[in-house]
Amino acid sequence: MRNPVNKQLDRLPGPARVAADWLIGIAIAVAIVLAVRAWVVTPYAIPTASMEPTLHCVPSGIVKPSPPGSSLQPGQNQSSVPKRSRAYSLNGCQGGSFLGIRFADRVLVNRFIFDFRSPHRGEIVVFKPPRVASLMCGDLNTSVLVKRLIGLPGDKLIEKSGTIYVNGKKLDEPYVKPDRRDTLSGIWRIGKHEYFFMGDNRKDSCDSRIWGTVPRKNLIGPVFMTYWPPNRISFS
Repeated sequence: MRNPVNKQLDRLPGPARVAADWLIGIAIAVAIVLAVRAWVVTPYAIPTASMEPTLHCVPSGIVKPSPPGSSLQPGQNQSSVPKRSRAYSLNGCQGGSFLGIRFADRVLVNRFIFDFRSPHRGEIVVFKPPRVASLMCGDLNTSVLVKRLIGLPGDKLIEKSGTIYVNGKKLDEPYVKPDRRDTLSGIWRIGKHEYFFMGDNRKDSCDSRIWGTVPRKNLIGPVFMTYWPPNRISFS
């Protein structure tokens, strides 16, 4: 059976048929891009210092052009750490320099992989934070965060003067640089279907230690690639 769209196009005069063909092709391409962005892979930018130096944001006061992408800042749980406000900062941002211009890192996130497997400890994940995070983290005004997954369902986490222990064993964290580690202490028990996130820049990260755990349904996906600036291209 002949495609009914083609039958209608054949009735148009030559120039109109060519124009209609182009418009249909462009519409299909746009629909595919939007579908991929919504359900498969989504780009995000890093605007704060909470994941330095693993992921760069841009130092304050620097205006930078960059490719399009969503701006990104990665159930409650009781903690022995006193609840307190902790604002984000740009003071610790390194920024990726390319052609003499400083850029924030831009990353790609796999939106579907958690439909087929469980999140892994150590992954950098983009997620929707609990509502209380916006109250505990000062001027936080973004709908998503990017952090490293530290605690899994059923875990008992202990932080002693900045060192993390998971179920009694010290967690090896080469991604936390000595000058970025803080001296906080606390104890957390992770509930069922809940996840505990921390920034690599512990001195400048408002994370699960402050506002609690994140339900599984709020996890968007893991970061699998840094794609901008060009000299920062890498795969996770």
